[in-house]
Amino acid sequence: MKKKKTAEPDKQIEADERNIVAVDEAYKEAGFEDRMYLFWEKYSTVIIALIAATFVGIILYFTMLFLAERREAAIQAEYAAAETTEQKETFARDHSGHRLAGAAALDIADLRYNEEDYEQAAEWYGLALESLDGHPLYGRAGLGKSVSYILLGRTEDAGRVLSDLADNEEVLLAVRMEAKYTLASLAFEAGDYDRVRSLAESIEGEDMMGIWSGRARRLVDDIP
Repeated sequence: MKKKKTAEPDKQIEADERNIVAVDEAYKEAGFEDRMYLFWEKYSTVIIALIAATFVGIILYFTMLFLAERREAAIQAEYAAAETTEQKETFARDHSGHRLAGAAALDIADLRYNEEDYEQAAEWYGLALESLDGHPLYGRAGLGKSVSYILLGRTEDAGRVLSDLADNEEVLLAVRMEAKYTLASLAFEAGDYDRVRSLAESIEGEDMMGIWSGRARRLVDDIP
């Protein structure tokens, strides 16, 4: 029996004779997987960079948050430890802009005011104002500074502080009313009666409790 001859390797029929098509952005019939592959090939470097930058940003954010919390805790501890006037003065100057620095400055200002050192009182009330912007104590610091100026005979400086308080809607209404009444009193002493009437009218339109409007009416009644 004769054996069948096998086909030579170079004469065997190839199993797959399909055309190979290059897939790129110009190929409109590319499938979803092909498009995702092309997208990744084109933008992978940018995507990796964005992910890395986001990751670094998150780490930096939480690091800064942690450091800020530690700093705040340290400031609070330093404020609690400041017992003498000298320690409070140092704290207020070293941490100017912080709410607790404003509270320390306000304590010192009150002390100087009670000692009748109105020059120093005005200075420390001013430092308190710088650190208490937007805080309820801001108005008290402003009134303290204006009264200190009045007692020093610096009525123009007092008027500027009082006007700022009167026009600041973030300040408590009671403080604004007191500021306007004090401005009216200064105007009365200066003989500016038209301003007295104007301020009294403004107070009467805003004073809910009627305390300052009553005083303002008495000023108007006393006009010669």
